Amino acid sequence: MFLSRRQFLKVTAGTVAAAAIADKALALTALQPVIEVGNPLGDYPDRSWERVYHDQYRYDSSFTWCCSPNDTHGCRIRAFVRNGVVMRVEQNSTITRPTKTSTATAGRSRTTRACA
Repeated sequence: MFLSRRQFLKVTAGTVAAAAIADKALALTALQPVIEVGNPLGDYPDRSWERVYHDQYRYDSSFTWCCSPNDTHGCRIRAFVRNGVVMRVEQNSTITRPTKTSTATAGRSRTTRACA
């Protein structure tokens, strides 16, 4: 069976249109009525899963250290400890931009990047 390009486009468009109409009609029959809830946060059945997200950044203690690989630079790093294990490290730099009184001319690159 040989189809010209025009016939192929007509058949394809008709098939897609029929599928879209049938899909919408079938989808509407599968919907269930919405249950009215006054306060969704107060009536949510099980919120224990939220504890994982609340406790993700919880830590028992922290300490700062200097990362100096091959004595090339010294990044000031803060490590966060939970149950005796370092959970995460992040940059602990308080330098944002040089002030008028500072002698630094580095500009925006003054804030260190942590390599650890």
